[in-house]
Amino acid sequence: MSFVAAATERILLGTGVLLLPYHHPVTLAKRLATVDVLSKGRMRLLAIGVGALPGEASAVGVDFDSRGRRADEAIDVMRLLWGGDEEGVSFQGEFFTSTS
Repeated sequence: MSFVAAATERILLGTGVLLLPYHHPVTLAKRLATVDVLSKGRMRLLAIGVGALPGEASAVGVDFDSRGRRADEAIDVMRLLWGGDEEGVSFQGEFFTSTS
């Protein structure tokens, strides 16, 4: 996606369905922000899901039964990061905790 973002000027960018509970929100927020910067603000759509197969969760070390709560918390973390400033942000949750 980064290549498309940098090599095009008019195509709007988005994701397929991204299984949010299986990604760390800090890393994901950085990746999506990078694509948005490379595309000069053309990152428009982030389609998320929580997954439906217990084997998927097991493969990435995530408890299948907590994936909805984990996704909700990941959204909170990413919104906090994207809205933060040079002072940094902090977050204390069930699945993710950090201070900067």
